[in-house]
Amino acid sequence: MKRSYFLELEHYDPTLPIELEEVIAQLAFNEQGLIPVITQDATSKEVLMFAWMNKESVKKTLATKQMTYWSRSRQRLWEQQQNAVKAKKSWLRMKSIITEAKVRNDFTTNSRNL
Repeated sequence: MKRSYFLELEHYDPTLPIELEEVIAQLAFNEQGLIPVITQDATSKEVLMFAWMNKESVKKTLATKQMTYWSRSRQRLWEQQQNAVKAKKSWLRMKSIITEAKVRNDFTTNSRNL
């Protein structure tokens, strides 16, 4: 991850579009093409789970706002289901993305913009 890229976003005009592919290219994917993800309750900040995402799951999550992960054991995408553990909490929808340097809460379903 290029920290300087995300630091620059702090001063970026929020009314201007940001190319999704450009942002994703700056994330710190490991040698298997995965990035670690912590899912938290948006209100209490309780950590609900640790999972992995690949580029495809990041794109799908941003486009749909439904959390989509990469299953290393099944080698396929998976979405957290409504009847899963802690389903009473509304933790299936993406509220924000936090990188080491920036938080953006103004997501749209248009995958071209953050």
